[in-house]
Amino acid sequence: MNKKRILIVTIILILATIFGLWVSGIIPKQIARISATNYLKRNFPKIQLEYVDIEWSSSFEGYTIKFKDENNEIYAFIMNNKYFPVTLGQGLFGFKETYKEKYEKQETESINEVTQISLGEKAWINSLTKIKIKNTDDYFEITEKVKWKVPEHSEGTTISFSISIPYTFVVDGASYNGVYELGDSSWNKKAEELDYNLKVINLTKDGKIRIEVTK
Repeated sequence: MNKKRILIVTIILILATIFGLWVSGIIPKQIARISATNYLKRNFPKIQLEYVDIEWSSSFEGYTIKFKDENNEIYAFIMNNKYFPVTLGQGLFGFKETYKEKYEKQETESINEVTQISLGEKAWINSLTKIKIKNTDDYFEITEKVKWKVPEHSEGTTISFSISIPYTFVVDGASYNGVYELGDSSWNKKAEELDYNLKVINLTKDGKIRIEVTK
């Protein structure tokens, strides 16, 4: 009986301790820190953030959690729910815009388009630009200006979509037309006589295209 009482008392003390830590905010702060850190690492991998501190803010009715980047710039977020804060709220939208401006725009600007390409090489090109295949007199071009755009659809519906990318190869003076469909199910419709195969790997919102040509 004494052992059972000791066990019951021990369990009660453990639960009371956990309850006290939870109500005092110690455990919720750890939950908030872990949740925020994992979310930011997963969704914004190009920026290195370091945790600074977290405090309860009665004016916002949530936890204010702060991080700093490699330049010591501070980013603050509000995490609502006093006892189980797992979602970033106020401050996230502004951070997303800053991230896009600093990192995604910089990545787009760093893309260097080519005007000639080797077989099996992956490269960025522009529409309406003749791309020479190295060590040959052959070339090709994307014959329309295309940009990445997901079609609009009603909320709650699921649709398939694809973007048609027409192209022309000029081989030994003869022209061969084809269409590459980029989307949910990508496929290439080309002239049967054409030995070259064009693959579209990526397409940006401003019309830059990453491709690969093989035989």
